[in-house]
Amino acid sequence: MPANAARPLLDKGQWDAYFALFARDVNVPWKPTIVRLDTYSGAPVDFSIYAVDPADVIVAGQNRAPRPLDVSHRKALVRWKFTPPAGLRFNSSDVVVPLGSQEGFYVVEARRGDAVQQVWINRTHIGLLTKESPDGLVVWAADLRTGRPLSDLAISFLVNVRLIERKTDVDGVVVWADSKHRPTFALAERGAANAFVSILPQAPLPPAILGI
Repeated sequence: MPANAARPLLDKGQWDAYFALFARDVNVPWKPTIVRLDTYSGAPVDFSIYAVDPADVIVAGQNRAPRPLDVSHRKALVRWKFTPPAGLRFNSSDVVVPLGSQEGFYVVEARRGDAVQQVWINRTHIGLLTKESPDGLVVWAADLRTGRPLSDLAISFLVNVRLIERKTDVDGVVVWADSKHRPTFALAERGAANAFVSILPQAPLPPAILGI
């Protein structure tokens, strides 16, 4: 009677394709930027950074996933290799992104062979805070380092398919009072720094309230 073959060993190389990359949406340029890499094997991961326009990646709306970036014809600012802890087990590693103190919007790509993960990071000193009502909204811009208002800051509001530019006053405030043409997205820019916020529509006030 022929002997049964033993159970084949797990193909160790298959775990190299399983990894995930995570990053905070906003990073301040005076602190190190770190992305989190989750892996299931110790195979090295190739990293690269690309400077991009936020419009190439960001999609307006809270529940819309960012667009993947085709980097085949782009030049990377920095490339480096990171090696997770050895062994076939789950590991979560903090990877420092070597961008120094410069501001800007970037896509970080991690690659193992044909397996690719991308995240975007926004390094900026601009902070945007919104207060909304059915009648309009207020946007306040401040320096994240000092907390002081940012005056004369250009903010582009997306209304339907149009971008309408406004500038903050001396208190760093823009008031949008047109409730019929409500923006869904706002993007602030100053030099290489960007800040953006998705603005959810507000339900109209009810004509009457019935209590039971």
